[in-house]
Amino acid sequence: MYLVFAISAAVLLLLWAAVRGRSAQVRDLRSAQEAIVPVDLEAFRNLIDPQQDRFLREHLGTRDFRRVQRLRYLAVAEYLRQVARNAGVILRVGESARASHEASVVSLGSDLASAAIAVRLYCLLALAQAYGGVLFPGMGVSVGTVADSYDRLTAKLWAISRSGTPVRNAS
Repeated sequence: MYLVFAISAAVLLLLWAAVRGRSAQVRDLRSAQEAIVPVDLEAFRNLIDPQQDRFLREHLGTRDFRRVQRLRYLAVAEYLRQVARNAGVILRVGESARASHEASVVSLGSDLASAAIAVRLYCLLALAQAYGGVLFPGMGVSVGTVADSYDRLTAKLWAISRSGTPVRNAS
């Protein structure tokens, strides 16, 4: 009984740490924008496109297809790690905004933080799928939700930055 409780607590702690991410040093929106690594979403979408998989399967031999798919899944995993890292930076901005004294800024911050947490969770699940695809290259990997969610998340961040919303001391 106590062992189950201890294991459950450890798993929850690991999930919380994974979603929360490392503490990014973000002082304001400008430093957040500088900390965000550009992600080529079109290249990412191309890597996860089922039609591309079908094309490669039809035009490559089995051995070559598996080798190419492993490389593609490793590239997908790298994109996912960058998206998760960027979502962690954006999460810090949202947390900082939630500490504001202005109700509108608190609301924007809550939306931003919630969206960033969701993107990080999608990335964790998608990373598991991508590494599964490395081990079993014929298996289908569905991570399209990450690209769309990340696109919406960055749009929210840029909207906040264009609005002149004062966000300070995110850490």
